[in-house]
Amino acid sequence: EARGTFDPTKWSALVQTEWECGKEGAVHPVRGISDVIGTEAEPRFELTFYDAGDALVYRMSGKGVVFQNRDFEGWRAKAKQKITEPMDAADFDYAPCASVGVATQKESFLSPLIDGATLSAHALITASNGFIPDHPYHSGSGDHVNANHLADIGNQFAHLVTGRPALTITSGEISFNRYVELAQVFSVTLTEHDTDGETIAMEVHQADRLCSQIRLAYRIEEQSG
Repeated sequence: EARGTFDPTKWSALVQTEWECGKEGAVHPVRGISDVIGTEAEPRFELTFYDAGDALVYRMSGKGVVFQNRDFEGWRAKAKQKITEPMDAADFDYAPCASVGVATQKESFLSPLIDGATLSAHALITASNGFIPDHPYHSGSGDHVNANHLADIGNQFAHLVTGRPALTITSGEISFNRYVELAQVFSVTLTEHDTDGETIAMEVHQADRLCSQIRLAYRIEEQSG
């Protein structure tokens, strides 16, 4: 809107985003810069935030696609009608909050870890438990599982796999292939885990379709006592 390029008649979707946190010691941001980077054919947005001492707090960039020739609302309505086995959060077995690195049980989105040939977990986010006021801080479109939810899923799955409560995500990247629908169980599967380099990668599937790929870097905090 500030640039005068916002078009309320068009719908858009995020297809990829990546981010990094600043060095330890940075505090709350007091200013930020919004910019457009990349090429004219493939522009990317970039947001950078600094604290009062001009230390980098957080930087993220991403790209999207604009649905210019599609009845987006009609298409999404048909897609949601195809949801099989809609489920209520009260009927799902969520992992204890301490094991997924969140403060309260209502913030847990994942099942306990499934220890098979490949480590995985089930997940369920609904229109209730995924958004304010039932969730303490997540918001979004309400149309589907949003990007912020999937970033949180990555964080929670990293805690489950490492078994380390004092884990902090320092950077990451997510690609979005298909919408993840609300009220339908989906799966998170480990694809790579470099314990020496402290990186982890995973895939998100729903209804046997690859929906998202997540790669994170983390650090293990020292615990006293």
